[in-house]
Amino acid sequence: MLDALPLTDVGKATKVPLRMNALRDAVLAELAAAGIRVDAGDIVCASVGGRPHVTLLHLADAAGRGHIMERLNRYSYDWEFAVSPE
Repeated sequence: MLDALPLTDVGKATKVPLRMNALRDAVLAELAAAGIRVDAGDIVCASVGGRPHVTLLHLADAAGRGHIMERLNRYSYDWEFAVSPE
């Protein structure tokens, strides 16, 4: 339960942060259902060009990436693995 809705800089109510939190929760649940443990801090959700976008951080294991791709490619939101610095 929230005490108040998030507000824009001009004081209008906005649901975007709520949608991003719900998206992060959905990604966490989907990965957990596949047996993939990820911290909430490793999932960055944002609105990019008006569309929901997920970036997954700190997931370098190739086998894990394959399982994640199988789980998340069936959804309509955009997502990607963060590029690891080399």
